[in-house]
Amino acid sequence: MRRGFTLVELLAVMGLMGLMAAMAIGGYSAVVRGMSDRAALDAAKGIADAALQRAMVDGKRTQIYLFDEVLKVDSEMSAGIVNGLAIAVRPVGRISAKIGELLCDEFGDLERAYGTTQSGEEEGSVADTSFNMRLYNIKQEDFAVVKPYVAKAEVDEELLESNAANNGESWTTRAFEAYGFQPDEDSGEGNATFEAGQEYGQEFSVIRLPPGYTFSPNVSMTGAGNLGQHKVKVLTVLPTATVSPGIDVYRRRPDGNFERIGSTSTVKDGE
Repeated sequence: MRRGFTLVELLAVMGLMGLMAAMAIGGYSAVVRGMSDRAALDAAKGIADAALQRAMVDGKRTQIYLFDEVLKVDSEMSAGIVNGLAIAVRPVGRISAKIGELLCDEFGDLERAYGTTQSGEEEGSVADTSFNMRLYNIKQEDFAVVKPYVAKAEVDEELLESNAANNGESWTTRAFEAYGFQPDEDSGEGNATFEAGQEYGQEFSVIRLPPGYTFSPNVSMTGAGNLGQHKVKVLTVLPTATVSPGIDVYRRRPDGNFERIGSTSTVKDGE
């Protein structure tokens, strides 16, 4: 009567079990990767759809700014961290005048919108707000970091006339409370500049892709100089559009390169 297995049989069984385990792990990894891919595409499609809906409701074009955000670069000890950042922007006002570097919006109500408060006793004094924000130049497709302000009293009309003359513009003298923005030249972010008459926008929706997913296949992950946000492109959504814009999404491979996983134009709602 046979009482056990031979060594060859045991090795064969162990080899088969190892093969089955490897297949199971590989299948599980593929499922997890597929779920992560879908989550990244769904996030990108969400902001694309939001931009389309906002454009249709406002009757004005919206914009989607796509960035690759490098949070940590590769080193010999650990891998870097990168993710895609998408910001949807809508037009909210127009620069009516410039007083030096101050950007005025004669028809805005920044005191109500941002909680800015009047400060100082002299006419034209600027409120000291405690936060910075991004102001987007719709035409230039870029942004500047600014601080909202509200003047204490009426703007100096002579200064407005002088500023207009220096810019070769005609100016109809009129008084108004100055609501606007003061650029933060020390921020180091954004390259937008603004002139009187230009439309400005602000963000209304922001999403970040999961770590390792980006909007570009050309992301440098080595060297501290590559840390920060890098603009990939700006997508414009017109109010006459019937479908949201397609956004390509890329995944970082184990070898450090990026591969395209798909576009939001192929993602169907409810699937």
